[in-house]
Amino acid sequence: MTLQDFFPADLTLLGLQKQYSTIGNDSFLVNSPCVVAQRKILKKGGRYLIFDIPTRTGITIIEILLIDLFVYEGNFNVISEDINSHRLSFISFCLECPECTKYIVDLNYFHERSDEKAIKKYCGDCDNNKKQPLGKGNTEAAEGFLEFDFE
Repeated sequence: MTLQDFFPADLTLLGLQKQYSTIGNDSFLVNSPCVVAQRKILKKGGRYLIFDIPTRTGITIIEILLIDLFVYEGNFNVISEDINSHRLSFISFCLECPECTKYIVDLNYFHERSDEKAIKKYCGDCDNNKKQPLGKGNTEAAEGFLEFDFE
């Protein structure tokens, strides 16, 4: 028996609409704009960041471990443990909202995307395997070390 069994939801319809489905015993496909993860898959035991943006002036970021997830009344609900305080929390996200005030972000995906952007910025036209220099530079050997002089 899973936590979802206690909360009635039309899982067949949500699955057919590709909004929500379980993947095995420990993963969930949650196709919501509030989910920032590779292929929109959230995993039990995974580390995530919760961005809460209630107003345009304030933002709260909490690092969590996902304990469980279930769908109820148009929301997907996350039961999590705060990494810093070890408190359990219940966070509700809109499944079909056009604009989210809360986001759940996979830390691994966040790091991969950051690395990918940095590589593309550095590499430039990577398809031709040409590195783009960051600046014009001259190198000189001095006492066994290379000195770099950028103009």
